This record gives sequence, C-alpha cells and structure tokens, in this order.
Amino acid sequence: MALADACRAGICMFTPDSASIPSSSQSPASLAVIAAIKSLEDNPSTNSGTGSNLTTQGTVECDASIMDGTTGAFGAVGALSGVKNPICAAGKVMQNVIDGGPVSAVLGRIKPIVMVAEGAREWLKLNCSQDEKESLLVDSDSLVTPESTERWEHIAHYLQKQSSSNLDPPVLENEFEDTVGAVAMDCCGNIVSGVSSGGILFKYPGRIGEAASYGSGVWAQSVKLPENHLHVAVPSEAGSHSTTKIGAGCSLTGTGEQIMQTVMARTIGLSLLTSASNDFFEVDTGKTLETAIQQSFQQVSLLTMHNPELRNIGVLGLRVVTEKFSTESLGQQQETVCKEVWFAHTTQAMGIGWMSLGDNSPTVQISRKSPVVLPGQKRLWSDVENHLNHIIISGASL
Repeated sequence: MALADACRAGICMFTPDSASIPSSSQSPASLAVIAAIKSLEDNPSTNSGTGSNLTTQGTVECDASIMDGTTGAFGAVGALSGVKNPICAAGKVMQNVIDGGPVSAVLGRIKPIVMVAEGAREWLKLNCSQDEKESLLVDSDSLVTPESTERWEHIAHYLQKQSSSNLDPPVLENEFEDTVGAVAMDCCGNIVSGVSSGGILFKYPGRIGEAASYGSGVWAQSVKLPENHLHVAVPSEAGSHSTTKIGAGCSLTGTGEQIMQTVMARTIGLSLLTSASNDFFEVDTGKTLETAIQQSFQQVSLLTMHNPELRNIGVLGLRVVTEKFSTESLGQQQETVCKEVWFAHTTQAMGIGWMSLGDNSPTVQISRKSPVVLPGQKRLWSDVENHLNHIIISGASL
C-alpha cells in the first residue's frame, strides 16, 4: 500500500546508514519527510507527481511545500511542470535558505521561499547538482498516465455536453482528488512537515492551492530550540524545578482555496501549541482539533460563499510534549516525553500511516466520514518515554 511504503521510505532516513546520504546537511526529519512524500509522488495512484490530475490543457502542474520547525524555514513550488518530484524541489528551495545563514538583502533581493511555474524550473537548473537535475527534470508528458488521461477525458466530455443537456456529473473510479503529506520528528526534537499535490482535476493552468502557500498546507515548530517555543516553569517542591516544552507539526489536505483563505495549517499548528492550563500533558488534543476546524473553518465568516457541508479539510498532526525535572540536592535530571499522532477530516475519507523507529512495520488506517457534518478526529497512537525518538507519519485524502 502506498502509505505503508511511504512510511518505510521515511523511516529509512533515521537509520545509521542515513549519515552517508547526499545532502546530509538536512536534518534527518527533513530527509524523512521528503523521502516519504517522494514515495507517494512516484506512485501513480496518488494525486501528486506522476499521475497527478491534469489541467484544462491536459498538462501536469504540481504544488509542494515543506517547513522546518527548528529554523522556521519554508520552501514551496507552485504550478510546476516537468519536475518528477515537486517535494524535492520544495526541499531545495527551503535548504537554500537554511544553508545561506542569516538572511541579508542586497538591493532588496533575499532568497526566495516560493517559486512558481517556469521560473521555478529555471531556478532548479541553476541551483541543483547535475545528478539532481538528471533525476528531477523530466519531460512533462512523462508525468501523464493513462488513468489521469481517462479522468480528464471524462470531465472534458461532460463539460462539452453540459451546455446542451442536463447531464449528471461523471463518476470517476479510484480518484485521488487531494494532497499527500507527511510529518516527521527525529531524536533531537526537530519536527518537519511537508505536502504535495497535483491540484484539482481540470484546473486552470497557473492555479495554485494550499500546498504551495505559507501557513496553509503545512506548519511545524520543533521541541528543540527554547527561544522558539513554549516553556512553563511548573511549581514544585523546594530545591527542584521542571520545564515543559511543546512542539507540533501538521500537514493539510482539502479544498485549497478554502484552506488558503483561512490559513488553516498555521491556525491548527498554533492551537496544538497552546493550552488553557500549565499541564500540557492533560490537553484534550482531539477537542482542540475539532474546535479549531469548527470555529476557524466550518463556521468562519470568511467562507460564507461556501456551503459549510462542502468545506473540505483533512489534517495529519503530531504533538510532542517534553518535561525535564531536576533536583538540585541530588543533581539528577529526568525527562518525560509524550508523543501523539492525530488526524481530523471533513473529507469523505482519509488514509493515514505511521511508524516509529523500532517498529517492525507501519500501521495504516482508513478513516471514513460519519453522516454528521462534524469533523472526524481520532488519536491514532500515543506513547510516553524518557527520550525523544524518530517517527514518521504519512497521509492522503481518498
């Protein structure tokens, strides 16, 4: 299954052998997200990379983005043609910012975080190694499959005949209409989120969705750096103290225009980082996700032109809480780590896979929406340990 293969591809980036992987300046979490999504892009049954939905002109144009929760760096590509793996291109844009150190502007020119269309392809030619160019830059027609062509022909025929007769919309079998994504954390607490999409079927050329927009398709904030995250000094007995840190990452799917208008990835990411009390371990993450989707997406006035029952979103989320407790008299320090994998969706169905280092195989689950309008949400997995550990999550709307 595609999601299981994606998890395996991602978790391989956390093995000792991963140190020899090219571009190892990237964090293991970043490499894992790119590997997982690349696996999904190479699978023609998903709407990303090869086999993506076609534009009105019968061409493939993909969007992808990735965010590093430790540095805050973000990279995205949009309406991109002739690139086999858009997530690798987005990763290249992000890494170009990270490797450059502090951003300085010369004549107002700073390193880009979003590149689109032919300009993005030309940028890749200038900034990729020869091996990277040979693996990434392909003929656009090679990304078109018989299945994607058949879907396109069904829609083209329907639209051609619609003006003269009241035809019912065509029924398309085995259709992936939405994005694929992944979230990963490495043992240092780095959290990275990524997303990739071929966009809606029969879209206008040049249209981009949430997968290429900052704060819309992905969000990530790591546990690693104190200055970037929440820290709470919890009262304790004399001579001791504890510090709580929290990190989160999410990857979104759904109707791009709706998600972009509400900047939902950032909204959900920040909601996972906040709490009404100091006890972050007792937060009801499911209720937090449900509230964020209802208040900021389903019921928000910004989307009044969209029927609430037709507002589509799917969320893949990771929430990590660490607490360090030290006793001055004994000079001891202990750490407790709580990790949660969650999803929520208003789409008809969503597939989710996850795997932690040490697991023999990935766990994959298909969730289907209940008859009610409320978003389906569920904690898939949680664990409490005394150390951070590698984990990869992948997902796709079905």
